[in-house]
Amino acid sequence: MMSGNHHIRIEGVSKAYGSFVALKGIDLSIAKGEFFSLLGPSGCGKTSLLKILGGFEAPSAGDVIIAGTRVNDVPPYRRNTNMVFQSYALFPHLDVYANIGYGLKRRKASEAEKRATIEGLIDLMQLKGLENRNVEKLSGGQKQRVALARALALKPEVLLLDEPLGALDKKLRDEMQKELRAIQQRVGITFVFVTHDQEEAMALSDRVAVLFDGRIAQVDTPRNLYNRPKSVDVAQFIGTINLFDGVLRSATGGRTTVESPDFGTISVAEPAPSTASGRLRMAVRPEQVAIEAAGAAAAPGRIAGEGTVTALSFRGDRSYVELALKTSGAPLSVVVPNVSSSQVRSLDVGTTAGFSFAAEDLLLLE
Repeated sequence: MMSGNHHIRIEGVSKAYGSFVALKGIDLSIAKGEFFSLLGPSGCGKTSLLKILGGFEAPSAGDVIIAGTRVNDVPPYRRNTNMVFQSYALFPHLDVYANIGYGLKRRKASEAEKRATIEGLIDLMQLKGLENRNVEKLSGGQKQRVALARALALKPEVLLLDEPLGALDKKLRDEMQKELRAIQQRVGITFVFVTHDQEEAMALSDRVAVLFDGRIAQVDTPRNLYNRPKSVDVAQFIGTINLFDGVLRSATGGRTTVESPDFGTISVAEPAPSTASGRLRMAVRPEQVAIEAAGAAAAPGRIAGEGTVTALSFRGDRSYVELALKTSGAPLSVVVPNVSSSQVRSLDVGTTAGFSFAAEDLLLLE
């Protein structure tokens, strides 16, 4: 998706509210037609950055460039962007048709243009038959479709979405995620999406920027963020991960040797983190760990150990096993698909279980 076609460039953007600095030197490029998400915990600066893109806030420093034009001083109504809010912000006294066409009416579009645009969006958003219904009588998902249609009616180059699915229940939210991604692919507009929900960002996005404390920790595809996080913070925020302490012994030729109190000497085909000096963190995802018979020897290419079962949890299609490692007492989470959980069914809290994982799945983190 990123092929030098930078539709949006954010260069050295900072934002201060009095003594509080919400954004600290953000540099970011977003490609035309990309579904790009800003992900992070509450207070990390993602909504401030979205408002700066939309012109609702001015940067304290740095530049915002959209389609080659610096827009720092351009007000929202003169930017070719539009925004969708979590609260929908629909007009309660208007019906679906009038809500979608509100911006076109303000722009004094011709009746023929208004009709063609609104009817096209009603079809796109699957709102046929609801044109004359008051928006207060719509479901949450229908209201969200109307809000999207109203934002798209003005044909923005960039659509900014501030946690637009946050008010929906889980089932409807999952359905709207699929619809939102399909709509974005059909219209081909650049979407910049703010969320604190990791699964939502992973499901929707071409790329994701993870923010902590006003800074970007990593920008990457969802797959790389999950499989190749660059720091402990990112690894812990994206999904669940097991962390272990290690001591760096050597790093040569793309291989790193680490001494672990839990696993002994480990050689990993991965360079050491650039900041590593002595101590580092090792990590493995719970689903990459297999439950084994206690005392079983490690197969070639795998790292093995034992632990005491501290918790068992059945979740339908999978089971969660929590262990305390035999050597250090460090916690280890294991996720086991229930189609292959015969080993799990024989476990009880307080018993000893073996486990193993592939050496190539071990991550070395800053």
